[in-house]
Formats: sequence, structure tokens, C-alpha cells
Amino acid sequence: METVGEFLGQDNDKGIWEYFRNHWLPWFPHLGSQYNFAKYCTNIINVANINLQQLLIGYAR
Repeated sequence: METVGEFLGQDNDKGIWEYFRNHWLPWFPHLGSQYNFAKYCTNIINVANINLQQLLIGYAR
């Protein structure tokens, strides 16, 4: 969701959450609150950064 939201031009978690709440809620019925979504996005960014570093290390070899 975070990746798709960024691709669509949403530059913050609130905008991404509102987009999915307004357009895709039937697909994500347990979307939860904007606050919890923002916490999730903050936590997942650390994992994404680690994955990106590993990808770049593998690419450099």
C-alpha cells in the first residue's frame, strides 16, 4: 500500500491511508485507523531500508 500510494503521488501516510480507505476499503476491510497505519508504515520503512541495502550490496558484487 505504501509503495502504491507513493507511486500515485501521495507523499504522506495520511494521504495514502485516506486513498485506500476511500477507494479500496472492500479489499482492505481491516485497514484500521490512520494512526495505526502510520505506525505500521514507520516500522516497515526500517525493513524496506535493510532490504534495499542488501539489494544494493548484491548488485555491486
